[in-house]
Amino acid sequence: MKFVPYHEGDKQTLQRAIVAERYTNEENITFNFDISPYPYQSEILDKLEAERKIRDHWRNLVVAATAWRPEEG
Repeated sequence: MKFVPYHEGDKQTLQRAIVAERYTNEENITFNFDISPYPYQSEILDKLEAERKIRDHWRNLVVAATAWRPEEG
């Protein structure tokens, strides 16, 4: 997408562009980074996948503690 300067008479063009960006087909989204789960996360994701494939359960809530610890002073 290229930069287009905005002028007072361009309000409708801007509104159309905003609507087009909000309601695009999400299947065309790409990411340029690789994310790999930690082993304990892989176990959770494997169980979640099994619930979906074997039991056809798609409404799952996953709750997991983080490893964050406040700095000790």
